[in-house]
Amino acid sequence: SLTVEAVEDLTDCTAANAQNNGIDGLLCVLCGVSNAGNSVDNDPNNFARLRVSVGVSASVYQELIFPNSGIAGDSIRVDLGIPGGLADVSVLSGLQVTLSNGNTQVDQYTLNSSLVRLTLLGGERFSAQFEASGVYDRVEIRNLGLVNALESTDIYGAYIVVPSPEITAPGIENDALDICFG
Repeated sequence: SLTVEAVEDLTDCTAANAQNNGIDGLLCVLCGVSNAGNSVDNDPNNFARLRVSVGVSASVYQELIFPNSGIAGDSIRVDLGIPGGLADVSVLSGLQVTLSNGNTQVDQYTLNSSLVRLTLLGGERFSAQFEASGVYDRVEIRNLGLVNALESTDIYGAYIVVPSPEITAPGIENDALDICFG
């Protein structure tokens, strides 16, 4: 199944503002995405929840779509939560993020990859951040339904993190440049 849902305009142009979601694999009665629009609304405390029965040959995903394309060198931050907390980091192998440009895959990682930086945000929440290797416009979060994985994953949102510009020019000393002198 596939659901496409556009949500109100966001004031943050780096935040995903539309989503798709679905289930892949064998029939899974208890699998799904609840409150799907919450991961792309203006409230950073709302979340969508991916539910998958452990051991079932199925996966559940939510694709978060950005209002503008990003480029290689940007980072993507996905804010997530695990009901009950993250007691065992090995379960992160059951969560996968895929960066795409339309239907073309750009990057794909499980959250236990050394290329994904995890930051605890407090309570059950954490962020996963990774760098884009090419042009992209969406990120998919997938619960793979592995035996040692999670049954539920909360998705609070996804954001583009643009690197700080490096300015090099004659006249810059000690990271300062006089534009108008005198």
